Amino acid sequence: AYRAFTAKTVEFLALEFQKHFPGVPILPAVGNEDAYCGDYNVQPAGPFLEMFARVWRRLPGSAIEAAAFQTSFSRGGYYSALLPASSKHRVIVLNSVFFSNQYENACGSAADTPGDDQMAWLAAMLDVASRSQEKVWLVMHIPVGINDYNTVKDEEAGAGPAEFWMPAYSRQFIKLVESFKDTIQIVFSGHTHMDDFRVIEAERTGLVVNKLVPAISPIFKNNPGFQVYQYDRASGVVRNYRTYYLSNLSTAGKPTEFEEVKWEQEYDFREAYQRPAFDISAIVSIARALKTDTSIQGVYTRFYSVSGPPGFDSLTLSAYSCAILHTNLEDFAKCQRASGFPVKMQGAGGTQ
Repeated sequence: AYRAFTAKTVEFLALEFQKHFPGVPILPAVGNEDAYCGDYNVQPAGPFLEMFARVWRRLPGSAIEAAAFQTSFSRGGYYSALLPASSKHRVIVLNSVFFSNQYENACGSAADTPGDDQMAWLAAMLDVASRSQEKVWLVMHIPVGINDYNTVKDEEAGAGPAEFWMPAYSRQFIKLVESFKDTIQIVFSGHTHMDDFRVIEAERTGLVVNKLVPAISPIFKNNPGFQVYQYDRASGVVRNYRTYYLSNLSTAGKPTEFEEVKWEQEYDFREAYQRPAFDISAIVSIARALKTDTSIQGVYTRFYSVSGPPGFDSLTLSAYSCAILHTNLEDFAKCQRASGFPVKMQGAGGTQ
């Protein structure tokens, strides 16, 4: 009964997208709840992925053949597609749940290696894109790097910083991003439900912006929000974005009674942050300004939860600014210590 209800829900969403956005490619990314087996328990080549691929197969549109989408998505929830009106601009959608440090293949086989298989597939896809002189956007649910929310909680409890992914997959992914830095233009993630940024780095060098997009769900006290991006169709370079939010949602996470929902523009990135472009240099400068610039602190704090209740205070803000700048645990910890936040690191050499 649960599986039948889930399938009907996905079918309903697919029909709604087709109704309101006819002919527009709708490219889904698997999240940690997207499984029959439980949270962080999506089964590779399992019944949930097969069902979703079957229901959704027509929504990617001409960007990818329905049969190719169904085959790839059914196997692991990942696939690639060309953006509309461009033969040299590719979107690669990953199932980063397989990389999560909370992932467990509870309903699959112990012989399954979904994370390894996907990483090998990604490496092959990036190589093909590079040889074809294509530009790539990466899309995934769980971002790579530091889990700032859990880090703050863990450090206050005396533990060390927390990562989103298993370390081995983080290292492999960052190495791929470094190898294909001229091919990968931007990374989009979600998962935190908040409006945030990351700079994926290697050897303290910024490689690409990872934009964390806000959620429609308000369960973490954020207002529902979505973003519209402006990009150059010839080059694929993202120029700017605007965030729209549900302006009449109460802070308790429930719609205001007897009112129609009101979606309004919350902010324009270049205007709100007073930056000429949405790129690595802009995000780095914002993260550094968060340490001392009260104006930037106010803008970031307001928009982080989509004009919902602030998610941090002046002390814990350092964890969020350091997480924007640093993918590596050690660099993140050094950044925090320089900001005056006590950090505990566990490693082979003991605690520091």
